[in-house]
Amino acid sequence: MSQYMEGLKLGDTMDFRGPTGMIEYKAGAGNGRGALGLAGHWVANKFDIRKFNKLGMIAGGTGITPMLQVMRAIKKDWLKDPTRKLLVHCCYPLTSPLKVLKNGFLSGA
Repeated sequence: MSQYMEGLKLGDTMDFRGPTGMIEYKAGAGNGRGALGLAGHWVANKFDIRKFNKLGMIAGGTGITPMLQVMRAIKKDWLKDPTRKLLVHCCYPLTSPLKVLKNGFLSGA
């Protein structure tokens, strides 16, 4: 996905969907990395664990809620061990800067 996005030119578009299953953040995955458990019909209701040290999320509308839950869990995990190296980006469109302040996005997840 990231290689595809890197190849996009200004004005290109992408279609998004999902998540199509359950997502669970697994704290303390070792080596200062996080891990996401993904469960859905394509893995027969078993968690497919993916370890990462960079996480990019794109959300729209109410889709921000599960993203905030993951970010809060990552923050809680990081506060226990600040040596963890984990970079998280979340893209969420807002119609005004006031909403950013009103929703507490600048004060942390």
